[in-house]
Amino acid sequence: KPFSAGMLIGFLARTDDSAAQAAIGAYLLGQNRFRESADWLSAASRTGNVLANLMLARVYQLEARDLEGDARKEAMEFVLEQYLHAIAVGSDEAMFALAGLYLDGDYGEDNVESGLALLKQSAELKNPNALMWLGHLYAEGTHVPKDEALAVDYFQQAAATGDTRARLQYVRFLLA
Repeated sequence: KPFSAGMLIGFLARTDDSAAQAAIGAYLLGQNRFRESADWLSAASRTGNVLANLMLARVYQLEARDLEGDARKEAMEFVLEQYLHAIAVGSDEAMFALAGLYLDGDYGEDNVESGLALLKQSAELKNPNALMWLGHLYAEGTHVPKDEALAVDYFQQAAATGDTRARLQYVRFLLA
């Protein structure tokens, strides 16, 4: 049989290579094969693979959107657990994602303040998405007092990261 990259990734994944396991999990996630994806991503996350935690949270989140009641609550608890694991090792992406869930009320109105704190923590780590979102929040006065100067500051910081979307958002904000 001729050699293929897929064969190598499969071999490495079966020998507990967390990057290969995460790659297979990501592929299966892209195929909407959530259960199989979760199995590979769970294996990868056991070794501290933050990317696996982030993707695993996404798998559970995608599953939760089609559930109701206790089943949805349980899936969202798995989402929370995965994001908290990634946050524990400093993932600004996990901070941003969990902040979004908190601010959207997915974990109750009591967690909105926690969402703002996580969003600010992610922004301190120069996450362009967190910086842009804070800019929007301060520009609109949503969840925070309206503050044009802070909005400008957050949009400027976001643009300074070099992120193309952040630069475009800053220009749109200035034009508005």
